[in-house]
Amino acid sequence: MTEQKQVLHIAVVGAGYIGLPTAALLASKGHLVTAVDNNSKTVRQINEAVSPNPESGLQDLLSRGIETGCLVASSEVPKSDVFLITVPTPITDLFKPDLRHVFEAVEAIIEKLQIGNIVIIESTIPVNTTLNIAKLIEAKRPELFISDDLGSRGIKIAHCPERVLPGSLIEELVNNDRIVGGIDTDSTQSAANFYRNFVKGNIYSTDSRTAELSKLAENTFRDINIGFANELSQICEELLIDVWDLIKLTNHHPRVQILDPGPGVGGHCIAVDPWFIVDSAPENSRLIKMARQVNLEKENFVIAKIVESLKTLKRNDLILYGLTYKKNVADFRNSPALNILKELSSIPNLKIEAVDPYLNPEIDATLIPPSVRIKEIEDQLNKDALHVILVEHDTFLHINNKTYPGAAIINFCAKNSTDSPKSKL
Repeated sequence: MTEQKQVLHIAVVGAGYIGLPTAALLASKGHLVTAVDNNSKTVRQINEAVSPNPESGLQDLLSRGIETGCLVASSEVPKSDVFLITVPTPITDLFKPDLRHVFEAVEAIIEKLQIGNIVIIESTIPVNTTLNIAKLIEAKRPELFISDDLGSRGIKIAHCPERVLPGSLIEELVNNDRIVGGIDTDSTQSAANFYRNFVKGNIYSTDSRTAELSKLAENTFRDINIGFANELSQICEELLIDVWDLIKLTNHHPRVQILDPGPGVGGHCIAVDPWFIVDSAPENSRLIKMARQVNLEKENFVIAKIVESLKTLKRNDLILYGLTYKKNVADFRNSPALNILKELSSIPNLKIEAVDPYLNPEIDATLIPPSVRIKEIEDQLNKDALHVILVEHDTFLHINNKTYPGAAIINFCAKNSTDSPKSKL
């Protein structure tokens, strides 16, 4: 006789890039899931089985969840067995962690909590945040923290950072290893058991503070290494060396793997998470802060190179290719290309066109300065314009000096290509 699987009532608070795919995935496993969001349009779209997120595979999961009744969206938090908090954690203009959404989510669930519940924060957070959330809940609901005869508290609280790649999010939610850290051993074990319901990867247990720092360290590692590549690209510019040739040759060393330089670093993680460490330990995070500054300043380097090229060529038409934060994804969060576009749009009399296959003019119109014309990619390039590739989507791979000899092209992400910021214009 097979053991019957327990059906859980799960509230996923925050139906965004991570929350909605997680909710839909859990619903596909037969759990009863409520995707909670304070955006009425998002709630309506989900209940109409229309995905507000273009993530591959999400629409099918969402449709199935709504059809079976396992998934519903609401602006209200219901009583549940498990509460997942998946709201954004941006930074302020002063590069400080903005935890407003996290604590608003905690406040929203406090009155719904019951003995035996599991609360898991998946949002990226600074060290000690999970413990501070536990203190806040205990201050308002002390009865939930009374231990039984075996010393087990009535509520379990843990942190399990998401670690997924846009474009492969559904697959990685299932197959990636996860790190789970609770405020105590019982919390860690309960949260780990919950993830074993749908995660095929390994589940690694630790405490909440280590789990918090692990996510920050993962993305900071990448930011520092990209910072080295970006700084190297500027050194090569000064010394008249092709950075792509240099990296290719250097990476033949068996213990060296230099990453790719680009116009900067964007996205919801790598461009943000290092600041959480800097804020927590400013005196001991000098390298981390410097790498962040290098990656931010790379945008200014790119702008200066474009302006210099326009003056040299005596041209007044500019076409920018790629506006997302990375190639082949429809994600514009913290995009260096967008920052570069906005700065260039302030130059008087400069005519700018922007091309990106992932740009939806109706949805993303507010991202683009009014003076910039959104352009569809064409077979023939305008020979009177300077063409600049900021994000090398696959649809742009044919834009190079071999295909269009004599065209003025700068490619800031031309790995394994004859094009580079040093290419002849």
